[in-house]
Amino acid sequence: SAAGNVKVNLGTGFIKITDSPNGLTRSFNWPNTIIVAGALPGNIIDKETNYIYIDYSAGVPVPKATTDRTTIELNRMFTLGRVYRDGVTLHIVNSGVNLYNHMRNNHERLIGVRGFERASGGVIAEKLVRYLTSTDGVFYLGANKIATTQQDTSPTGPPRYSYSLVSRRRRQLGF
Repeated sequence: SAAGNVKVNLGTGFIKITDSPNGLTRSFNWPNTIIVAGALPGNIIDKETNYIYIDYSAGVPVPKATTDRTTIELNRMFTLGRVYRDGVTLHIVNSGVNLYNHMRNNHERLIGVRGFERASGGVIAEKLVRYLTSTDGVFYLGANKIATTQQDTSPTGPPRYSYSLVSRRRRQLGF
């Protein structure tokens, strides 16, 4: 927009109508809005990071700006992006809340960043020559929790069984 102003195009969203995670969720539309440059709170402040957000605290969605991210409530407000203003030049980052398919996207992020990781236990040791033991363990692959039970492959370890789908019988395995 003109001389360091920011135009927030019309949009739609979901938001809580009270500042509570248990509040009623509403869908809404917001109109095209100009957030003006200037040194007043709510305006685009020069030489600072400005957080552009939707404010629903008055019951009507209004695009606003703040330089203090902690003032953006978790329930009745949400971020659309960030703007750094240098005179009339704007540096815009679209970094708001985009929740479509959030769980899958978060799972893929966890796999990409963390891969398969151990949370606790799962310690492997050698009990006898060629025989291993392991403790109970908790691992994560993305957002999936994988719990393992202790194992002892030695002859004195716990008995092992297998189940045959063909014969529908259980038999003890010898190691």
